[in-house]
Amino acid sequence: MNDFYIDELKLSQLNKRFYKLETEKNISMNEQLNYALKNWKDINYFSNELIIYAYKNNTLDILLSNKKFTDKIINSPIPLIHLKNFTHHSSDIYNKILTKIKNDEIYCLNQIIDFTIKKDIIEEIDEQQLQLLKEIFYLIIKEISENEKTPIYNLQLIGQGQFSDVYLLNNKIIKLGTTRLTTTFPNNPYIIKPLLRKKFPIDDQNNSLFIEVCEKIKTDCCEFEDVKKLYNKLRTLGLVWMDPKKSNIGKLINDNQIYWQKNLKPCDKALLLDTYRGTDKLKAGDAIICDADYIYDENNPKVDFNRVRDFELSYRLEKRLTKRT
Repeated sequence: MNDFYIDELKLSQLNKRFYKLETEKNISMNEQLNYALKNWKDINYFSNELIIYAYKNNTLDILLSNKKFTDKIINSPIPLIHLKNFTHHSSDIYNKILTKIKNDEIYCLNQIIDFTIKKDIIEEIDEQQLQLLKEIFYLIIKEISENEKTPIYNLQLIGQGQFSDVYLLNNKIIKLGTTRLTTTFPNNPYIIKPLLRKKFPIDDQNNSLFIEVCEKIKTDCCEFEDVKKLYNKLRTLGLVWMDPKKSNIGKLINDNQIYWQKNLKPCDKALLLDTYRGTDKLKAGDAIICDADYIYDENNPKVDFNRVRDFELSYRLEKRLTKRT
């Protein structure tokens, strides 16, 4: 790759420039970005736009490996809590980020809200409403921190899905996003019992911030058979799980109940859920759904059985065989 491409990358509207080079010159975006980050000398080229682009393309570690760009990145819009994940290779940079988080935890939590909202919501956000959301998020994290007896600076980003960023604070999972495909569905034994499921309005355009808190579980430990069994169990309750796959399930570390220092028993309505269905009580070691998007009542017009054809055919066959016996 020659200097022409580097000059192209120095310009604004990075997405358009990368796309143009990829389509017209057959050079992948990651190849372009890797080359640019390794060869640019002038720190002024590393705008917030480029830093965010590198972050979204999993290439930020290259930039962080060069200490002269550290301050530029640390002062970018990317939340410091997120940057912690990229810096374990360098204790100097990691400690610098951790110190900054410890010195101003509220600022760091505010960064998370800004980043979450502004990456999805294009419209202008009312500053008063935005400030209110930041205060609510801080109070939620503060209370979790006190319950878990662990400081806020231990908050970790552990996953980024299609609709939510996923954080961990000791034994509590916090999901944060602006979109849920199925905000409301019948509560049931096969999802992790939520401590909190709440939708907070962002503006008058029906945009909302969605926050969910639940217990940590083991992941990357299930088999296809676990997925199939959970699909069948939901079907017996008249529910259809439209996204049955191993990445959406895990195994319980403890029995499926709420663990909180106070007596916390949120009702279904408070959790934005419909009336509870089922009587099973899942125990430690049982497989359970950790991503409850795409669960519908079987009569919901959004149900598309073609999407889960093999699971549905298997369920109906087993049901038919059970009736015969």
